[in-house]
Amino acid sequence: MKNYTEYWLNKTRDGHPKMFITDSCSCHFSEDVKALFKNNSVVLRIIPGGITQYIQVLDIFVFSTYKAHYHDAAEEWIEVNDPRSTIKLTSSQQRILRTRLASTAWKGTLNSVNVSQSFRNLGYTWIDNSVVTIKSLPGCSFDPESLNFGNDIEDESNLVEEIDKVMVTEPVRTLK
Repeated sequence: MKNYTEYWLNKTRDGHPKMFITDSCSCHFSEDVKALFKNNSVVLRIIPGGITQYIQVLDIFVFSTYKAHYHDAAEEWIEVNDPRSTIKLTSSQQRILRTRLASTAWKGTLNSVNVSQSFRNLGYTWIDNSVVTIKSLPGCSFDPESLNFGNDIEDESNLVEEIDKVMVTEPVRTLK
């Protein structure tokens, strides 16, 4: 994660405040990674377990599209060949077929999903300093203009307090 963080920081340095949202996997919490974010004025936010399927771009836009394309490719293959009850494939043939179906589904997904636009649609990226809202989590918002990354934030505890002031969370319905 440290290597990716350094890469990401090098690609995103533009003087604007940043928020990095990640899941709760323990490798994202190393002291080195936290220090990198802190030293570069990046707010680190953790997605609580169990809700990533509602707010991660891959889960919302990519995986569902991929699954649909995979299902369509499999159904097309079955229609062209034999009904399911008569298909007999060796393990090797099954692996080859799955690889071809996966490749077809991935190509269809890449043609169907605009990844950059998907991040904007969810509210993860923005092009101005407007309030950020994540559409799949109504009631949560983040105002980047209200963050103060000046010298008056001297330690991490003050930074957390500063961030918590601008994170506005209203009651949200339970996700099912």
